[in-house]
Amino acid sequence: MKKIITTCLLASALSTSLMFGANAGPTSAVKRQITARVKFLTILLGLNANQRAEAATFFMAAATANAPVLSNLQAALQTLRNDMAATLPGAAPDTNKLQADTSAIGALEGQLAYNNAYAEEQFWSILTSDQQNKFRAYEDPGDPNPDPNPGVNDFRGSDQ
Repeated sequence: MKKIITTCLLASALSTSLMFGANAGPTSAVKRQITARVKFLTILLGLNANQRAEAATFFMAAATANAPVLSNLQAALQTLRNDMAATLPGAAPDTNKLQADTSAIGALEGQLAYNNAYAEEQFWSILTSDQQNKFRAYEDPGDPNPDPNPGVNDFRGSDQ
């Protein structure tokens, strides 16, 4: 069980480090993803030039805010891995350390969710009613087509 958890944590940390480097801001890969997302949304919703610029600004602000959080998340995951590895075979786990480690990870994940949801709300606010309806139709949970942007949280249900 410990090996499975550690493997999952390592995979999460690796994917995070690939998206964001050790620097304080989004990498060029993340910037390209944002550009591609805005292009996709332009095609889907018919965004005008001003909406495209605002959308890019909103998503870049979230990516910039996420960069230090992701760095801290990597450190928190490493702390959890270290604490798990420090448990001797046959010894009881230190539940206080595990609780503190996982609470820190949860808080950081919550901050990422907030940053992404805030960008989505800002984007939503610049859409016309027609564009919002197109967006809802595309984001319908019954849609058999997967989201092309699964790394970006959208907390808006199709009934809103």
